[in-house]
Amino acid sequence: MPLVNFRDPAVLSDPEGLRIRPGVLYRSAQPFPAADEATVAQLRGCDIRTIVDLRDPRETHPADWAAAEAAGITVVAAPVNPATDTLTARMATMTTAADLGEFYLLLAESAPEAVVTAVEATTRPGAALLHCAAGKDRTGLLTALLLDLLGVPSERIVADYARTADALPQVFAGLAERHRTALNDQRPTRVT
Repeated sequence: MPLVNFRDPAVLSDPEGLRIRPGVLYRSAQPFPAADEATVAQLRGCDIRTIVDLRDPRETHPADWAAAEAAGITVVAAPVNPATDTLTARMATMTTAADLGEFYLLLAESAPEAVVTAVEATTRPGAALLHCAAGKDRTGLLTALLLDLLGVPSERIVADYARTADALPQVFAGLAERHRTALNDQRPTRVT
């Protein structure tokens, strides 16, 4: 199944002063349900050789990228966990766009090693794919940081982030199915 919320943020660069070369950096949600031959074909078609997984280990499953790894694509774990006590408390009080911006700063500050690992992984040969569960918050944060470092105007960075809203119905359906499957897998068997 093709990746959901998949895109190349280079399309938002200034055409007159292109800041990021197309086909170098992609972003998406996690694979739903797991990467398969179609996903690997999509990755290969974009020359993606490195996948940067921003999810916490508790969110991952060994099968998620097994097909990609078997095809020689490197998966780099760079977990950024928004479920810390401080971040969870901050999420509960967010009501404005400024609050969301503050939350993203706290998120980046909570995982400096992961941010460095993710940024370094994007410099490997071939294209890189950044992703988290939905391809929204953690992926949006890292993509925004990279685009900002490259001098992309902030209104274009915000426009890239906003594009995720179009994919949210598919993302939420994929996440719901993933959780439903996980719950069914953990359901105890009745012994009679």
